[in-house]
Amino acid sequence: MSPDELAQMQNTNKLVQGGGGKTFISTNGIADFKGAAPKGSVYVEFDVPANSLLQGGKDGWFKMIGPNGKWGQTTILLAEH
Repeated sequence: MSPDELAQMQNTNKLVQGGGGKTFISTNGIADFKGAAPKGSVYVEFDVPANSLLQGGKDGWFKMIGPNGKWGQTTILLAEH
């Protein structure tokens, strides 16, 4: 997450949507992001409801679909819960 996204999250107490309405999350900790996140990114831990997560490509990887997410992704999330 960028420092600006972190500031926005702290000011609003809401998760900032990623590109395409998706936010990528790992429950494995910082090791998943080392080397993958752009230079200057910050590592942030936060709580979200488990039923708001879609399984990602690896164990412990998830994505959240926000209000600007694509219809197909939102449909998958709703179908799972």
